[in-house]
Amino acid sequence: MRKYRRNNKRFIVVIAIIAVVTVIILLATIVLPNAAKEKEYQKGLEAVQTKDYATAESIFKDLAQEDFKDSFFANTLMQYRLEFESVKEKTAIASDYDTVMADIDKYSEIFNNVGDTDNDIIIADISSAQNEVIQLKNDIEAKQQREQEEQERTRQENEQFLQTVTETADTDGYYKAVLEIKNKYGLELVRYATS
Repeated sequence: MRKYRRNNKRFIVVIAIIAVVTVIILLATIVLPNAAKEKEYQKGLEAVQTKDYATAESIFKDLAQEDFKDSFFANTLMQYRLEFESVKEKTAIASDYDTVMADIDKYSEIFNNVGDTDNDIIIADISSAQNEVIQLKNDIEAKQQREQEEQERTRQENEQFLQTVTETADTDGYYKAVLEIKNKYGLELVRYATS
């Protein structure tokens, strides 16, 4: 009977050791990697806060492959943000604002229809993107309006200038008109008038 109890105690000790080892293995394979992933995820969120979308996209891309939290959604959003940042850069030099406006409308729709997330930092960035889209669209429209007004003013000034040249040439002669234009408007306009 003593032998049976001793074997039974050994059996219980072996089972306990196996259980402890199993728990340690589970912790090592589940908890520790998730802690590392969580740390990376937080780095990605910090990159979003600092508007370093390239770094955030890279981090979320790696985490999305492991299906960690909402990293797939965050990665997709960062790709849109990177594209939107390039559109914002193009607007400063764009001569064809219709193309840029189409891009802006596309991103406005994307940022207004993004999926649900419970992450406050990502929600704040989406809200920021929406505001940026609205502001950029308003800036582009205002710039287009100013350019149209400038073109109209220039057209009216040119018409008035040509009318003045014509009237002066009709009444006082061509050479006097050129001299008067030179004195009033400068040599560049004389070249324009004589052409």
